[in-house]
Amino acid sequence: MVRRAGVVSAAVGHGPGDHVCWVYDGEEAWRDLAAVFLHDGAPAHDGLLYVGGKDEAGLLDDLAGLPGRDRMVRTGQLRVLPLDRPDGRRSAFEGERHLATYRSESDRALAAGYRSLRVAVDLSPLAAGPADGPRLAAFELLVDALVDRAPLSALCGYDAAVVHRTATDDAALVHPLRNDGPHGPAGAVYADGPGRWRLTGEIDAAAHLALESALASLPATADVHFDLADLDFIDLRATRALVRLAGRLRPGRRLVLHDPPEILSLILESGWGDVPALQVVPS
Repeated sequence: MVRRAGVVSAAVGHGPGDHVCWVYDGEEAWRDLAAVFLHDGAPAHDGLLYVGGKDEAGLLDDLAGLPGRDRMVRTGQLRVLPLDRPDGRRSAFEGERHLATYRSESDRALAAGYRSLRVAVDLSPLAAGPADGPRLAAFELLVDALVDRAPLSALCGYDAAVVHRTATDDAALVHPLRNDGPHGPAGAVYADGPGRWRLTGEIDAAAHLALESALASLPATADVHFDLADLDFIDLRATRALVRLAGRLRPGRRLVLHDPPEILSLILESGWGDVPALQVVPS
């Protein structure tokens, strides 16, 4: 089944497999969004998880507008987790730790009998500067693979007043869904089944570093398939990122590009010729 992708205007109507990037303006707007998103999953018997850059008391205060908050905390349907490590320190970004948390919380929700896990996470504290964008793109692409294969939905918030503009664009690049704001990348890359990905829209100079970082995070131990049927444009440097991905795959593994646009085929033929681990499957 093809995942939902594109621009959304509301934090309701989402379910397992949905991964939404939401650039918001100010803490009050985020608190309202998170409460609406989490509340929308409560009647469907989702486990609810709220993550942010505050301690547990502060996170619970954020959800003061969530109907049934205290009852859901008592029953275990709602949990809150700080971005900080258990010892209270925030050092370098620890993407693997956050991924492990989402996996364990998803397993916990399913073991408790919930339909899926619904996560609202404010990642603004981790994206203050432009250099944070590519790193977050790599992390968010791996999160997207988890959302694609697990009973999981996620709303990822980025405060426009705190997060550097290029970092929000980099984060949005690796989400199939994003809110309808005045800014955002012209393309997207996201998971489409085990070992399969979609590259859509226009991948130009603004997306280079984020795309390179995201592709570098993909495992090299299995074949990687990209559906490019909805890719309108890709430039030389972005193409180089694909070739580099093919070059680091383990022996015998392939990068397979399905339905590439003509411009990509021309760039590959004129710039690289034969790349042993790269296979192009035209439409």
